Amino acid sequence: MRRWLAGCVFVVAWGLVASPRARAQGETSTESGSITIAGLDARSIARNWLVLPEGSSTLLGQLRFMTAREGLGVGELHFTDVVLVDLHGQRSLGGKADLHGGLTLLPKQPSRTGELIWQGATLGGRLGFGGQYAVSLNTQVGPMLQHAGLWSVAELSLETRRELHDTFYVQGSLRGAGTALLFRDEASGRQGFGELVVDGAAVIREPRGLVAAWIGAEFRFPVRTFSSTGGAVPPLDPQTRVNVRLGGSLSYIDEWDISAELVVMDRGDASEPATLLPILDGGFDQTLLMLGFTRRFGGRE
Repeated sequence: MRRWLAGCVFVVAWGLVASPRARAQGETSTESGSITIAGLDARSIARNWLVLPEGSSTLLGQLRFMTAREGLGVGELHFTDVVLVDLHGQRSLGGKADLHGGLTLLPKQPSRTGELIWQGATLGGRLGFGGQYAVSLNTQVGPMLQHAGLWSVAELSLETRRELHDTFYVQGSLRGAGTALLFRDEASGRQGFGELVVDGAAVIREPRGLVAAWIGAEFRFPVRTFSSTGGAVPPLDPQTRVNVRLGGSLSYIDEWDISAELVVMDRGDASEPATLLPILDGGFDQTLLMLGFTRRFGGRE
């Protein structure tokens, strides 16, 4: 277990462009532009928040429909072959920070597979500062395919946004990410790698934040790998990745948000197994259609 924990944490980078027109930290709240991994708050995108408003809490239920040409070992995955469910909660800490956590479940999979229903857990937090920035730490853990062991991911990020018009803003983040694989078989040991992640998005929104649409891209550059398998498992060979997303949200009901996002995820080449990961969620090339419903409690908005 100690070896797994040691492999979870990697260092992150610093420094993004200042945002003179960003909303003040005391007025609003912070979230990243993608609701892809942790099921984050869609209303923060629509209203250009940089930290969850004081006294606010959210509960999210999200369906993720996965399609892929190959990668799971059962051939092509068609729409509804694999469905993931995210259950996610978030709580404001005085309007200056927030905490979030959640679970990912697998209620639907091909009949030829036998993956665990539990597919992951996430825990993290975000702190706003300077009225223009936020720094966040997110951690995830879940099972590898075919019950081979556990995977873990840790990300430390710096985020900022720049409002160009009441109806349009751009955002970016710079992150350091670490992925570790801990195999059940002692002979297989552990493997992992670190990545530098650059993310950007453009958001069009109705001035009151009732409707929003966004498009974004994420580049992931591998910077370091490690292995203690003793040759029992071929070493990982992570490649530069590009993920693209397109999404939208409706927030015209005070206590509810509806969101949808299409994400195309790039992960290696199926003809080169060392470039893939033995993970269902993001371990191989896949396309995700996500539908989310968020219930909001308290707060000013």
